[in-house]
Amino acid sequence: MACGKIQPIADGSAGKNRQQKPGPAAESSSCAGLSRQDKALWQRVARSVRPLRPEPPAAAATRPAQAAKAPAAAGGSAPAESRPRQPSAAPAARATATAAAPGLFDRGLYRRLARGRLTLEARLDLHDHSQEQAHAALLSFVAQAHRRGLHYALIITGKGRAGARGGILQKQVPHWLATAPFRPYIAAVEPAARRHGGSGALYVHLRRVKSRRPP
Repeated sequence: MACGKIQPIADGSAGKNRQQKPGPAAESSSCAGLSRQDKALWQRVARSVRPLRPEPPAAAATRPAQAAKAPAAAGGSAPAESRPRQPSAAPAARATATAAAPGLFDRGLYRRLARGRLTLEARLDLHDHSQEQAHAALLSFVAQAHRRGLHYALIITGKGRAGARGGILQKQVPHWLATAPFRPYIAAVEPAARRHGGSGALYVHLRRVKSRRPP
């Protein structure tokens, strides 16, 4: 790199003048207007200059992709497409379907029980029980009868004291038998026939035990 213009020099062999790029000496002479310090500084700068190399097209094409990945590497959120799909969370435990409330007896079945043609296989007498005692005894009774595979049971509640409009257990037991703890065991409930206690007793039809299939 020179600090002056290219000067013509004579070529003795051809006899004609032609322009050539001056060497270092010519560059020095063309910078006659500069001081020695300026010339030395200029020459050091000129020797240190390197031409810029053009960037290969492939490297330039990869820069946008690298820039897109930079947020994820820096702790940002990755694009939606690259995130692994999470299984729908479903709940740790789903509630099982509650058994239906007990219904009434089939009329033909009720008549056979009332006439003694069907056997009442179990009996529970709740006389002299408090409400807490009666509830615990009733739940234990129906659960055991169901596990044993029984079909028909009699529950005696009593009618209460004379002159009263019914005893407490006479009112509470039908209500208890319709609640969730009892529903898996009981299919039907109805006041017993007179020979079995009438309004002071209940016929209970137990649900069938579901047989487990062999593995």
